[in-house]
Amino acid sequence: MAIRIGLIGAGRMGATTHAPAITVREDVAITAVYDPLPAAAQGVRDKYHAAICASAPELAGRADVDAVMICSPTFAHIEGIRAAATTGKPIFCEKPLCRSLAEADEILKLLKGYQAPVTVGFVRRHGAGQQKFHEIVASGVLGTLRVATADMMFGAFKRLDGDWFVDFARSGGMVLDMFIHHFDLFNWSFGMPQRVYAQSTMLSRDQPEPADYVSGTMTFRNGVICNLSGGWQRFGRSNNYMDVYGENGCVSYKWGVPEVTLTLKGQDPVVYKTPDPLPVFQAEDNVWLDAILGKGKVKVTVADGVNAVKVALALIESAQSNRVIEL
Repeated sequence: MAIRIGLIGAGRMGATTHAPAITVREDVAITAVYDPLPAAAQGVRDKYHAAICASAPELAGRADVDAVMICSPTFAHIEGIRAAATTGKPIFCEKPLCRSLAEADEILKLLKGYQAPVTVGFVRRHGAGQQKFHEIVASGVLGTLRVATADMMFGAFKRLDGDWFVDFARSGGMVLDMFIHHFDLFNWSFGMPQRVYAQSTMLSRDQPEPADYVSGTMTFRNGVICNLSGGWQRFGRSNNYMDVYGENGCVSYKWGVPEVTLTLKGQDPVVYKTPDPLPVFQAEDNVWLDAILGKGKVKVTVADGVNAVKVALALIESAQSNRVIEL
């Protein structure tokens, strides 16, 4: 069976990232594309011979589209999900799933009992290093879990005014757009937090150029306290690091480095080499495509996507109100 994909969003994540990742497979073709920017849609048409559609509903309803891949900007995800959900076709939606709690609730209703495979683009769950990190945390070798940290500073942020990324109302800033990766990963290991507290610049207009920063704490129901710090900055260091401490030791991982370090009390660190057998976006997309073919299930569910959004929005609410938010 060949899988015919309709692509909503022909920008960086759609045309540059996912389209090449899915079309390396001989059983996949991009047959339709929708993007409100004509030049972006034309690029996909030229490369993949896809039909250009005038809207998300037109694309989702086409007879030559078997599954819908949504790679549009965050604020537009709901448009694609609404269109695809009416068809019963498989859906892939990039993270974050949506921009608001109201949209999250709508998505849960739209996709309640949905039969076709639906997943959310939390690519990090599909990396070999992140999977090894999760395996170690879940194994019990660390003993009672106590502390987690996440450091996600990015010192080369180039977006400028006029770009939807620096429009907080559309993107949710780095909290919703980027730190949500870690929220999903910690939810994966610990379940949802019980409470959160944060301080953030929220892409403040007081700065001469767009920049963002958040510092926060999440307390989980299993007792783990997670401290997080991250930002979109115009200069300085970049890091993408997380670790978990238990009573017996800690495990540490930096995204993009093919190794995970386990340090147990009184022992030398053990470094696990974790090369990715496939480019990680290709590995992610393969899981969804194989699920469409009946070969396994997706790793990230709609509920996972909604829960990560809820954590991010709670941190934003905390920073805006200077209150602890209970989840």
